[in-house]
Amino acid sequence: MRKIFLRSLNFKGKEVKKMKNYLLKSVVLVALLFATLVISPAAHAVPTLVQFDPTGTASYSILGIHEFDWSSSGNLVVEQGLVWSSTGATTLAGFFAGGPVNGDSLTMNIHAHARLENFLDINGSGISPSGLVTDGSSSGWEVTGTLDGQETATYYNIGGHDFLVFTGITGTFQYYLDGTPDSVVSTGAGFNNGDIGIVPFLWGDLTLISGSFDGTAGNGASYLTNTILGYDSNVIETDPANPNVWLVGTTFDSTIKFVTGIQPSVGIGGVIGDAPYTVLAGDLILNADANSEFEAVPEPATMLLFGTGLIGLAGACRRKFKK
Repeated sequence: MRKIFLRSLNFKGKEVKKMKNYLLKSVVLVALLFATLVISPAAHAVPTLVQFDPTGTASYSILGIHEFDWSSSGNLVVEQGLVWSSTGATTLAGFFAGGPVNGDSLTMNIHAHARLENFLDINGSGISPSGLVTDGSSSGWEVTGTLDGQETATYYNIGGHDFLVFTGITGTFQYYLDGTPDSVVSTGAGFNNGDIGIVPFLWGDLTLISGSFDGTAGNGASYLTNTILGYDSNVIETDPANPNVWLVGTTFDSTIKFVTGIQPSVGIGGVIGDAPYTVLAGDLILNADANSEFEAVPEPATMLLFGTGLIGLAGACRRKFKK
């Protein structure tokens, strides 16, 4: 049958041999590709769900979570004493006023805090768990997040606007769970003292950033990729519907939009973010609106098994072709 099929395509002996070699190489290439993906988990990250327990007892009552929605509140402070490539300014406002030129680079320290408003499912619909505090109430429970890092950016003047294009970030993030809510958005207090389980219950590194900030209009957005380094499994865990993933090493994406038309609530002398950091004269404070979307990494043994199977298939094909 195979010979009849090949003859119907008018393939000659050499062409058949070439096709066999091509097919063999293709199978080997695909097999090696999947084997290589095991070494690079981020290369095959896929959307995932997590489950959550507000009591910290691993009795998960909130399931099917795909995103943390931080839009209820948030402030981000750009610290004074920054490093500039040419202007010599020590504040962001001073940088813009100092006559930067296109291509100038800058490095700035940033601190931020936010309080969770809601969870979102895989379709972006809200999950409103009982007891989640979003209004400063002292009863129920709350989730707060902070980040601290150093950010780099490049300056461009486009259409009369001063733009900072983000080029990189190094830093950390932390998520806290409080059984006795005490975070105060207007001062930044209470964002680093979770009292359930390990403190914090989720933490890791900021590994990538892109986006821009319009210094003239005072708005913009950035895109962060975060890598989870540790978590309290009594509070947060992979959804049972996704058994072949784990959280350590998993990445999740955060989109942060700088909110316009709202005055920053933290004033001079207020504290913000993790540490906490005290806001000083010359610091630039921005309101922020963020969402964090989880991605999972398939369990390595599954990928390795699949890749090994393909390699075995390639070997079998090779032996058959030799015969």
